[in-house]
Amino acid sequence: MKTRDGVALTVIPIPGDGWRVSDPSINEADGTAVLGFVERSGSGFAVLPLDDPAGVRTFDDFSTAVESLASRCRSAR
Repeated sequence: MKTRDGVALTVIPIPGDGWRVSDPSINEADGTAVLGFVERSGSGFAVLPLDDPAGVRTFDDFSTAVESLASRCRSAR
């Protein structure tokens, strides 16, 4: 998936209405590739960024939720 700013992200569904969001510029076998998780939460989508576990935020739509992790991607820095 590419964000509106052109940052590439890998979004993989996981069981239980969730998605793992990773930086495709880092080998998937390297745990640092995972940027965070998105989970359906009521009528929105909750985002858990792995670099800030206390920073859970909720968004109205899936795309915005995923894009909130883009700034953590190596290619966006």
